[in-house]
Amino acid sequence: MASRTDQFKAAKQEMQRAFEKAEEEENRKIKETDEAKEPSPWLRRVGCIPHLAGVDRKEVREFVEPVDEKDEPHLAIMCTAFEWLIQDAQHHAVRDVVGIQTLFEANRKEVDKETNMPFDSWMDITTIERYVEVWKQLLLFVFRAEDDEAEFRPPYVLTEAQQSAMQTVRDKIGAFQEWKEEKGEKEKNAAGEDRDEDKGFDDGEDNEGVEGVEGAAEEVDEGFEDEMSEETKWMRQIQREVLRFCITLLDHLLQDSEYQSAIISGLAVLMIKGDKGWHDAEDFTTKYSAVIKLARLMVVQEAYEQRQEQIRTYQSEMTEVEARKKATSYYRLVKQFVT
Repeated sequence: MASRTDQFKAAKQEMQRAFEKAEEEENRKIKETDEAKEPSPWLRRVGCIPHLAGVDRKEVREFVEPVDEKDEPHLAIMCTAFEWLIQDAQHHAVRDVVGIQTLFEANRKEVDKETNMPFDSWMDITTIERYVEVWKQLLLFVFRAEDDEAEFRPPYVLTEAQQSAMQTVRDKIGAFQEWKEEKGEKEKNAAGEDRDEDKGFDDGEDNEGVEGVEGAAEEVDEGFEDEMSEETKWMRQIQREVLRFCITLLDHLLQDSEYQSAIISGLAVLMIKGDKGWHDAEDFTTKYSAVIKLARLMVVQEAYEQRQEQIRTYQSEMTEVEARKKATSYYRLVKQFVT
């Protein structure tokens, strides 16, 4: 049995550990008073410290960590759909598809001023990967933060349209996952039936047997392609809903504070550097570039999707030529988004 002295020492050590843990947690919290001590004009200008006041640095940074497919398969699917989305958008945001005037409009910086250069969707592979990663971090931030308690996340505010679009993405991904599970069960059952039928089968080496096996292989290949095309259809649907959600995030009327926007709030989280620091302007402006560049790209893609959807709808009542004339032009659609 431990002596009173040993018990006292153990209790003291336990209290010390608890105190150190509490102190560590307190130090991780971002304090608004830090801004007054901050000599950096950059941090005072962006105003992210007051927005993140009271938030635990470590916990909020976890919102933007790369997704693990095993732990968060639904978010992994969303990220893949976003990658597909940007690939498609790069193919469509070109003069031959949407026209030069559409690209000029997409590159507009101010409502009352004309732009001198059209939007250029081309980016080298390194740049596009970095830019896509920034947007995926922002999307992960919103989805993960919405799953957490409001008191533990930055105080952005989703609009009704954003909430609805986010739920549609969740529902579509959930339906896709259910479809994959059902497909997996069917394949598993079919494989079991095949094994039962193969019992007692004499695998001869005559030509007829070889031809039979080759024919079966061709059927399997065709079936595999059919399943892959079905999976691609699902991913295209998810991709469309992810684009709609991104457009609603961009279409956020800033009234009381710019940090009510989930995108700007997510950028504030990306400003955090380690346990105590913040990224400086030189490090961080590339993330702003990523948001702006891909935002313009997605606006053009949304215009492309909407016009194509209109054409398909009108074609049920008229010819393709007539449908194309009646559908809203890419230019007018983009103009609606940017003004």
